[in-house]
Amino acid sequence: MAIIKNIGIIDSNIQGNQYIGGVVGRARYSTITNCYNTGTVTGSSSYVGGVVGDASYTSIHDCYNKGAVTSTKSSGVWAYVGGVAGCASTITNCYNTGTVTGRLNRVGGVAGYASEIANCYNTGTVTGSSSYVGGVIGEMGENIINCYNNGSVTAYSRVGGVIGNSNGDDIVNCYNTGAVSGTTTVGGVVGYVYHSNEVANCYNTGAVAGKGVGVNVESGVGGIVGNCSGGEGSLLGKIINC
Repeated sequence: MAIIKNIGIIDSNIQGNQYIGGVVGRARYSTITNCYNTGTVTGSSSYVGGVVGDASYTSIHDCYNKGAVTSTKSSGVWAYVGGVAGCASTITNCYNTGTVTGRLNRVGGVAGYASEIANCYNTGTVTGSSSYVGGVIGEMGENIINCYNNGSVTAYSRVGGVIGNSNGDDIVNCYNTGAVSGTTTVGGVVGYVYHSNEVANCYNTGAVAGKGVGVNVESGVGGIVGNCSGGEGSLLGKIINC
């Protein structure tokens, strides 16, 4: 297992194809601690992050990004673009202030995708052309706790102030103050809540705009959640104290 710590990249311009990061392109089965990037990071394919591009099976702690992060990939399905990480397992105590832009799915202010994320925030503008786009995280696999966003978030569908698409367990003590806009499945905190997700003690004060029309599950616009109809019966999502 690799240990990556205490590294800072300042005023750089990093460009490449896939697995592009300000500090490290790909770090699997590793830990990344106390690292930062302030330069521009651009990838023409997927897995692009301000600190790390692909951090699958890796935990990230106490890291931040202040540079612009962009993926120009326009064909396929997944982009995995994030201010701190394109993809990661666990992210704690991290933040992003740079702009984050991606054309495909899974784009987030802190991470495009992560299993668990806690005590993180984003203040940068997040822009996507497709789906699964969020102010903090594009798509969540398990839990998100104590996170917030105050940057503007724009995409087509499954767009959320904090989370674009929630495919995990609980969303607790999170909030958004930034403007959120999309075409359908747009929420102030979460765009789409799937299965047994519980959204608890969350709030939104940002403007939410969308048409709310779509096919199948791709519909809905809400101040907290755009669409909460994933699953059946006891698997339906729950919204509590919001």
